Amino acid sequence: MFGMTPFGHNEDYLFTLYDNFAHNFFHGSGKTLPDFRTDIWDEGDAYVLEAELPGFKKEDIRLELKGQVLTVAASRTTKRNEVKSYVLQERKEAAFSRSFDVSGIAEDKISASFEDGVLRLTMPKIQSAAGAAKQIQIL
Repeated sequence: MFGMTPFGHNEDYLFTLYDNFAHNFFHGSGKTLPDFRTDIWDEGDAYVLEAELPGFKKEDIRLELKGQVLTVAASRTTKRNEVKSYVLQERKEAAFSRSFDVSGIAEDKISASFEDGVLRLTMPKIQSAAGAAKQIQIL
């Protein structure tokens, strides 16, 4: 497990500052956020990942494990009412996806739940026989 750092996680503000200058100048805080926010912590025998997915239903979320990469994807569509005369319409169709390195995880024991807009994944670590000492013969 490589520290459960999401792929594409970029702490390098110097290079993103120039790329996001126009957006930040006109839109406020200057802080860019990923598609959806996650918290990941180590509980000793497992990692726990919680992802905020407000406005999504359980059926909108797809979890895919390919090799040692776990992808969390969510998409939704909004029904448009052509009869209404909108003054402001900010709710849109949305599709989000993030991938995480899950090497060192017991892939067949990953469990997932979704409640109140929060996806929770519990990912047990692979147990190694590190406790037993082994003699190495010198040839």
